Amino acid sequence: MHYDLATLREFAVELSMEADLVSEDLLHISFDQDVVLVFKNYVGADGPDCLIAFEGSPWHSHGKLGLMIGEGCYVELDELQVL
Repeated sequence: MHYDLATLREFAVELSMEADLVSEDLLHISFDQDVVLVFKNYVGADGPDCLIAFEGSPWHSHGKLGLMIGEGCYVELDELQVL
């Protein structure tokens, strides 16, 4: 799976976010000077992959992001829903 970074960048700009398509495989969305959300496409050992992470943080997620919303409950968000 790969994210559509160009579409994601356009959507971020529509939401008045600072979005920088660093390369064809890397998008930075800045929320503050020290808070940058990173979307990255790459080819891993098992084929095409993608991740979302905060720059400088070991936390990351691949594909859709799963968030706990209560005990035993979670919601999955695609990359557009994350924004």
